[in-house]
Amino acid sequence: MTREWEIDVLRGFCVTMMIPFHLLMVRLGVLAFSIGFFEVVAEGFVFLAGWSAGRYFIGRFKKNPRKTSIYFLRRAGKFYLIQMAILLSIAAFMIPLGRWTVSDYPGFFLNLFALQIHPFYLTLLVMFIGFALLTPPALWLLNKKNGRFWLLGISLAVFVFSQFFPYDWAITTDRAFPVRQWQFFYFSGMFFASLINEYGTLSQVKARRWLRLVWPMVLIFGVLRAYGFLGLIPGQPFMTGFNKHPLEFGRYFSLLAWILFYLLAMRAAGPSLRRIFLVKWLEVVGQHALLGYALHCWALYVGFAVWGMHDQMLFSQRIWLTFIALAAVIAGCGLWHFYKSGKYRIGTA
Repeated sequence: MTREWEIDVLRGFCVTMMIPFHLLMVRLGVLAFSIGFFEVVAEGFVFLAGWSAGRYFIGRFKKNPRKTSIYFLRRAGKFYLIQMAILLSIAAFMIPLGRWTVSDYPGFFLNLFALQIHPFYLTLLVMFIGFALLTPPALWLLNKKNGRFWLLGISLAVFVFSQFFPYDWAITTDRAFPVRQWQFFYFSGMFFASLINEYGTLSQVKARRWLRLVWPMVLIFGVLRAYGFLGLIPGQPFMTGFNKHPLEFGRYFSLLAWILFYLLAMRAAGPSLRRIFLVKWLEVVGQHALLGYALHCWALYVGFAVWGMHDQMLFSQRIWLTFIALAAVIAGCGLWHFYKSGKYRIGTA
């Protein structure tokens, strides 16, 4: 199956927008909620990962379950190694500069290798390790009769139950990424991918028709989200919504509406949209999302090493770091894409 450029563009958008999401989140305020920024960048990235797992691997698992399962076990190991590489390389300059204080080095590295140390903005891959390990059982279920509904139902039940103990499995000390809630977005992506696999994608003409129905939903959700409805607690609008507590089906349906809107808009515009410079670069970043994520981590922490941690930086410094990190992600992914394309190889004429 060939890559879907619309998915790559949207994934590239998620990766690049992680940077202003982290550095300028509160400053974006109502505008961010009105354009679905928070839903698409955070939960959307997880949803698209589940979408890709279902879209490309349901059929492969049916043909060769053992080989596909081994692939995801290796992928979990790959996520772990990349997480370690990111943490160790950042620790190599944050500790000597005094940005990270370590009194017990053996204990620090033991906890680091055991995934018990989660600095700000360096936790996403920890959650994806678990998703990779759970993907083979989910693929097995999706290949059974009515299996997609069992998968969605089990995931939803875990999501609802977790509201009574919302932070028991949170990855970080500030309660970000409670895994039992976030898994709902990943497996929802797999569920909808299974529907597309069975019924096929929309043509450009049909996408335009559906777009007329979807954009009013997006507008309504955007306005409601912007002004504190659908799950946001007054006084704590950002981290509360970000952490999925209390029960936020409004936010979930808002995510689906925005994802559907962006995908339909790109399908309705047609392949000519890919010729736009910005769209082409977002597609490149989306094709190398893991590299883009790692570059975004390194760029942010280089800035933190120079100017101090995010809560110590001036707003002007946040702006500068945003542009520097965006440039690093786009340039790094672009160079790697150029190298992988085969048009240029080191050591050749």
